[in-house]
Amino acid sequence: MKIDKYVFSNLKTKKDKDNLREFLRHQTNAEFGGYRMFDGTRTHLMHNPEELCDLISFLKNYEKKKRKKIRNFLEVGFSSGKLNTILNKFFNFEHIVGID
Repeated sequence: MKIDKYVFSNLKTKKDKDNLREFLRHQTNAEFGGYRMFDGTRTHLMHNPEELCDLISFLKNYEKKKRKKIRNFLEVGFSSGKLNTILNKFFNFEHIVGID
C-alpha cells in the first residue's frame, strides 16, 4: 500500500477514503474485516474498517454542513485506545472521556 500523503489529513476524494480504509484494514483483525491475526496483545482495532471509514466521512461532512466542530468524545468500552486515537487524529477533540 502506498500512501502519498498523511492518511489523517482529510477525506475529500474517493482515493483519500480508499487509502484510509486500507490503512484501517492493516490495524484490524480478520474477524472484523482486516488483515491481522489475533496475537493476544490487544493492540488491534476492533471495528469494521468499512464502517469506521464511513463513520469518519459522515462526521466530517456533518461538521462541514453544520459549520460546527465536534469538540467532545465519549467512548464507552475502552480497549486498546486505537479508536480513540484514530478519531482524535481527524477531529482533534478538546475533551475525551473513556469509560470502561
